[in-house]
Amino acid sequence: MKTYKLNDLNNPLISVLMPAYNAEKYIKEAIESILNQTFSNFEFIIIDDGSIDATEEIIKSFKDSRIVYIKNEKNLGLIKTLNKGISIARGEFIARMDSDDISMPQRFELQLDVFKKYKGVDIVNVALKKMSEDGTKLSKYRHNIYPGFEAIHYLINIDTFIVHPGVLVKACLLKKYRYRDCEECIYVEDTDLWMRMINDGCICYTIKTPLLLYRSANLAGISNTHSKIQRQRTIDLHSTCLSKNVHFHFSPIVLSLLHGDKDFITLKNLYNTNKELIRFCRYLRLKNNLSKDAVRDINSWALRKNIVLMYYFLQNFLVKIFIWLSRVNIFINDGIRKNEKTSGV
Repeated sequence: MKTYKLNDLNNPLISVLMPAYNAEKYIKEAIESILNQTFSNFEFIIIDDGSIDATEEIIKSFKDSRIVYIKNEKNLGLIKTLNKGISIARGEFIARMDSDDISMPQRFELQLDVFKKYKGVDIVNVALKKMSEDGTKLSKYRHNIYPGFEAIHYLINIDTFIVHPGVLVKACLLKKYRYRDCEECIYVEDTDLWMRMINDGCICYTIKTPLLLYRSANLAGISNTHSKIQRQRTIDLHSTCLSKNVHFHFSPIVLSLLHGDKDFITLKNLYNTNKELIRFCRYLRLKNNLSKDAVRDINSWALRKNIVLMYYFLQNFLVKIFIWLSRVNIFINDGIRKNEKTSGV
């Protein structure tokens, strides 16, 4: 890691990359959370992707010299905007940030500490907490399991563990790989990027302390407005990479269940999912010289998947019971009223 001076605008260690599109509702909080970092030697590249609301006005209200503001003349879309930011980034590391999330004050400091401690690390990921639209802190992200660098090399082909707006990545690698600008990567550009990097041998380390507040309830966010397309493209990417990199196949229904599709939740499908997860874990263990830690991480991931699916099944079952009891209650009340009318006559 190169030597640096605090607030050296000519030699920023980190380039923070934040695209924004019609982000007036939350962008002020997002910008403040970056400017208030305990580590301060960074440039903050904010690219307004053709917003038609007050996004530009809010950005320009900040007078911090670390901000590099760019306005796209027309809406280019997220992938082109991200690649544009990568091209002009000057830092040794690139940090991602979204315009509706909040970074905790020590995020950059703790991520840089990992790079200093572990020389072979290429990506520093963070845990997060979900928050509602009004900023209320909620539970941790769906993953309470954070695989080590060995296990994630295999599991990245079937699940998403890396928090896109919370990563710090070596700039030379991000400039090499970039985001693929193609139809099948729209809405899943980050999933595709991490799979390519990690399958090529890049090392990812996750800080298990939540350092990002993720606004999951933002109805305008990509994950909400395009969730079905995003899920299907994620399934397609994972199916291809499982076959290519791991040489393993899950059945289509099981693959859909593992990606949160609740339409296929039945006892039979849960049983089949458990069988295929056991087969997958055994396959990885027998085909690869895995450490005990990697075996533990992979088994923990599979167990977590089974628990979540069983929870969804019970939740769905209880809803059906409630609906059935409600209908029975209506039927009984209708019968009572008819009897009362008959008795009155």
